[in-house]
Amino acid sequence: MKTKTMVFIDLMAVGVLLALLFLSGCFPWETTTENQLSVAVSPSSGYYPLNVTITISGVTEGQYSVIVEGHTYTQGSNILCVTINHLPCEGEVIWERPGYATQRAQFYIALDNKGPVIGMIRLNGLDDLWSLHPRYRYIVDAPDAYDPEGGPVTLVDAHVQVARKIEEDTIFCPPFVGVNPPKPDVYHAFDRNRRTIENAFVFHCTWTGPIDKLGVQTDSHVGGYTYLPFSPPGYGESGYPGQGTNCKIDWSRDRAPASMTTITETWRDQDGAETTESWVIPTGPDPGCRIY
Repeated sequence: MKTKTMVFIDLMAVGVLLALLFLSGCFPWETTTENQLSVAVSPSSGYYPLNVTITISGVTEGQYSVIVEGHTYTQGSNILCVTINHLPCEGEVIWERPGYATQRAQFYIALDNKGPVIGMIRLNGLDDLWSLHPRYRYIVDAPDAYDPEGGPVTLVDAHVQVARKIEEDTIFCPPFVGVNPPKPDVYHAFDRNRRTIENAFVFHCTWTGPIDKLGVQTDSHVGGYTYLPFSPPGYGESGYPGQGTNCKIDWSRDRAPASMTTITETWRDQDGAETTESWVIPTGPDPGCRIY
């Protein structure tokens, strides 16, 4: 009987001790709301390179390891200032203290990125040309396009639509570069002196070139075909079928009144942000003759 009493007393003592430990938060193996690791990043978004301050809270003492952009920063301080060179990015904080369970927390830094500013497009290199004539060749570029964050910008899509036509005017980017014709992968153009203008394209006002569906075999497509649109009669665009003189497809003989042409461009920066703008340009009447 005495033995049972002693066991009971021992169990009571252990219970009281455990209760005291629980109330005092002295379980080294347990995480409570009072010692829960948390991390804050300021600023939480921006454009790289970005100086950020990483502040760790909820735990004390021990060792902090911050893992970000492939680097590990281990220190006793709960505050780390670091430069982030690529955004967006994710990181992790690891807290270790002898006798305590290791804790981890993740953080995220977002990218603030504005799309390109295109500015005004230009026709044939002339700032004061703002009218179109059917059957004429035009080079379109945007010399003032830029990235507000200072990186490179690229023309990735373009369309030319005359209001009186259902079909869009054909866009040429001589020489053609792309794996999915007729849309080019690179927008550039030759001027009349064979100089390359980057981020530009050519169109012949009101010309919609039929796609060479039968295929024109070329040296650059051994055993294959181009499936590119025909150049207009009288003018061959480098890399495109037709070359003017051997193209049997002709301009329309019908007269057409004056109209408006809408040119739409999409530009992209190095981080994927895009900007699309359109410009409406007066377009003269089409005399309907067969002279180009």
